[in-house]
Amino acid sequence: MQYGVSKEWLQKKIDDGTDDAINSLIEGMSGEIEMTQQYVGTKIITGWEAEKDGQPGYGVKYSDGYTSWSPKATFEEAYIPLGHIENFPLHQQRVIAEKAELDTRFSKLDAFLWTDIYSGLPTEERQRLYHQSSIMQEYSKILADRIAAF
Repeated sequence: MQYGVSKEWLQKKIDDGTDDAINSLIEGMSGEIEMTQQYVGTKIITGWEAEKDGQPGYGVKYSDGYTSWSPKATFEEAYIPLGHIENFPLHQQRVIAEKAELDTRFSKLDAFLWTDIYSGLPTEERQRLYHQSSIMQEYSKILADRIAAF
């Protein structure tokens, strides 16, 4: 289970004499905090718009056949639409997905390059980001050439 707070934060609350409920929370976790980490998903799924209890969302079917439902915002934050690619072999589907993910990341980086935050970065970091942007464009072109050859 992930608690969304650091062990250090909780310990500070205890040291400051904060509420006994926090003490109980820490005792109940017994080492679980050290085991949590962040994850990023990288799977291709089948999705369709579906309501559940009157809420908009998506039905989801995973490659192992498991199906579930996700709220609209959660689903759209996690997945990039790839179109109808189910007739392509799996390795080609992965290339199509890779290009879609790359193009989404490039678009976000390109938008960032026009912000005040970017302008305020040290010159060396701005150069690295610009170089990254150029490489991402070239990488996208290579993937597009591969897809065109399918």
